[in-house]
Amino acid sequence: MRIPKFDQASSGRASQRTLLVWIVSGILVAIFASVFLYNLFKDDVDWKAAEFEMATKRFEEHLMLARVEWMRTGRPAEVGLLYADWDRHGRPVEPISGSVRVLMSKDGWPLARASRAEGCAELWYLLARTEPLEEELDIRYHYDGDRELDVCEFYFRDVLKFTFYPENGRVVKA
Repeated sequence: MRIPKFDQASSGRASQRTLLVWIVSGILVAIFASVFLYNLFKDDVDWKAAEFEMATKRFEEHLMLARVEWMRTGRPAEVGLLYADWDRHGRPVEPISGSVRVLMSKDGWPLARASRAEGCAELWYLLARTEPLEEELDIRYHYDGDRELDVCEFYFRDVLKFTFYPENGRVVKA
């Protein structure tokens, strides 16, 4: 059996292949590192969208909770809401930030002390308990003359997410 001899040409080709493998490996490492660093340092906006969804859910839950409490306590002018985290069975697990007094309308829906857009914002912050969304959240008010209803519109990142009618407690998702 004959052992192949490596001449200078085959040795040069082997070193060229090794160099090519190193270059391709370096490029791949640079690409993966840049993707990793981009994802590591980019503004992560997804957590704000998730926070907005949770705040919307809290808003709706506290809206209904205030109504139920109003009916349960004999239709007073204001009710006390206990802020709490809820388990998957709907039971309070851990109180958060104590409680808050909520003014109620004669029809049993939370009522703002302010009017127009300020009133819509007051109800949002009172019932949703959220602060970090102020930059992305836009709360608009208008009066629907045809139906004689106040209308609060909640925009997140310039997209209408839901409409709230304070007179009847109705929440309409966009």
